[in-house]
Amino acid sequence: MTTDELRALIPRISYRPSWTLTLMDGDAGPLVRLSFKAPDATGRVPELDLRLKHALPPAWRHWDEGAVLRFIFAKILEFERHESREWFKVDGVPVDYPHGPTGELLP
Repeated sequence: MTTDELRALIPRISYRPSWTLTLMDGDAGPLVRLSFKAPDATGRVPELDLRLKHALPPAWRHWDEGAVLRFIFAKILEFERHESREWFKVDGVPVDYPHGPTGELLP
């Protein structure tokens, strides 16, 4: 895949209504940035403005479009798993909080 092909692919990808994907230049190569608004699981603020950057591995130049899409989708799934860990609670206490101490894990 060429840089031009990668630049043409990214704007074609969509996920959720408030999400945008952009391609950025990083020191070691391209970065895919996921930007979106999300509710805060802690309730400290009503909404978070999040920007996640993911560097494409050096081998991306040998990938086809499907491999790039799988990489980006895997990053989205990592984020969704992280959010699930924040939001899954028992009696208001996170069961597996990813930012620090947690409640008891379910058997």
